[in-house]
Amino acid sequence: MSKIYLQLDADCIVIGISRLTGEVAADNLLSIDTYDITLLGKRYVNGQFEDVSQQAEPSQPELSEVDKLKAKVEAQQQQLANQEAKLAAQDTMINELNVMLVDMMFM
Repeated sequence: MSKIYLQLDADCIVIGISRLTGEVAADNLLSIDTYDITLLGKRYVNGQFEDVSQQAEPSQPELSEVDKLKAKVEAQQQQLANQEAKLAAQDTMINELNVMLVDMMFM
């Protein structure tokens, strides 16, 4: 059974949506029931999604090269964690299928 997650940035704005084969625990991921791309760009506050005013966003200073590299590493670590969760879910499914196959062989 797949799970649907929203990825939130540091300001709790939805920046991604994923359908994964297993559960993932991460501070920046929020489990939802339906795949709803209309949530992209909205802010998650107190269990609700609200539109983000483009005018209210302050301009952010340019990131240093070190900060850019840190952000890239963090994003890659998150992708790796997601891939590991998918593999773990696949391993579980394979193990369950193997057990079922063995049971069927001895019937």
